[in-house]
Amino acid sequence: MLAAGLTTDAIREMLPCATDSGPGIEPCPEVLRTMTEHLERMDADIADLRRRTALAAFRDATEARQRRARVH
Repeated sequence: MLAAGLTTDAIREMLPCATDSGPGIEPCPEVLRTMTEHLERMDADIADLRRRTALAAFRDATEARQRRARVH
C-alpha cells in the first residue's frame, strides 16, 4: 500500500478490510472511498505535471530563441 502512494493514515483506515497478503482488499465502503480519493488526487497531480512540462518546454524554447538572438 505504501508503494502505491497511500499515506499511513489511509492504510490505517483500510487495514480492517485487508484479508490476505495479496493486492485485493475486501470492498468495504471506506476502502473504495479512500482509494478513489487518492486516485483523484494523483490524477490532479498528473495534470499539474503535464502543465508543468508544457510550460517548461515553452520556457526552454524561449530561452533558446533568446540565445540565438544574442549570437546573431
